[in-house]
Amino acid sequence: MPGSPAAGRNEFSRRTLFELAVGAAGVAALSGCSTQGGDYTRCPAPSADTAGSTGTDLGELSGVSVGDAVLRGEGCDAVIVARPPDGTVTAFHAVCPHRQIVVERDGGQWRCPAHGARFDTLTGAVLKGPASSPLPPVDVQVVNGRVVTRS
Repeated sequence: MPGSPAAGRNEFSRRTLFELAVGAAGVAALSGCSTQGGDYTRCPAPSADTAGSTGTDLGELSGVSVGDAVLRGEGCDAVIVARPPDGTVTAFHAVCPHRQIVVERDGGQWRCPAHGARFDTLTGAVLKGPASSPLPPVDVQVVNGRVVTRS
């Protein structure tokens, strides 16, 4: 109001605040992100050495059923070890490449709890965005019945 003590201050009208809120919601919807609540720890983007040095033990191969995958490790250092039906052993970082949040098992898939991206259990391939790239691979081998990282 002119002449009031508030005059000259930068104040937002209710309409301006409403328009800002609607605009922010629109940006989130267009980006494919949802606000599913929760306080998630963001991890650094995985790199070649995130899974540990060469020879990092990821557990016994017998602990992973053929045609399934398991999460090994915790937090930002977690790795998914998979045994596809073809008899190979593969692994990938358990950090969603979209916003670097650790994925969780959800039925037969891996799911980012923050934004809902879904990944194939055995390959880490994107099944549903907003992630646009797969879970990053980790080079592994089996030594004496144990899955270990290699360079």
